[in-house]
Amino acid sequence: MYVIQDIDHRIETWIVHIAKKVDVMLQDVAVETKKHDLDLVTNIDKEVQADFTQLIKANYPEHQIMGEEKSNGEVDMYRGYAWAIDPIDGTTNLVKQGKDYCLIVSLFYDGEPLLAYTYEFYQQKLYKAVQGQGV
Repeated sequence: MYVIQDIDHRIETWIVHIAKKVDVMLQDVAVETKKHDLDLVTNIDKEVQADFTQLIKANYPEHQIMGEEKSNGEVDMYRGYAWAIDPIDGTTNLVKQGKDYCLIVSLFYDGEPLLAYTYEFYQQKLYKAVQGQGV
């Protein structure tokens, strides 16, 4: 079992790093569609999810990762440690108005939430919840 405070500190560090990267990427947003014309994905969505996936795998190789921009058939959120990542929640807002979009990352253990983070890019605000400590 991991020390939750150590993971919490690490995730906050990752979010700060990724937020700085997103600031630069906003200069060149490439937009694609997924299942239909209103289901957008950007290079930022893909890059943020890839960055988080790489960081998780490097530090917690036995953890599962569920991501919005990948197939998740192999993920069992009720078995062991499992991450849920929505790299850019509000992609349409990002594309159309450049605000009101965020990163959402959560960690579960056997289906129980341990940590949850929402980073609001435009306001540069981090909201988090830690099991046993609240929001």
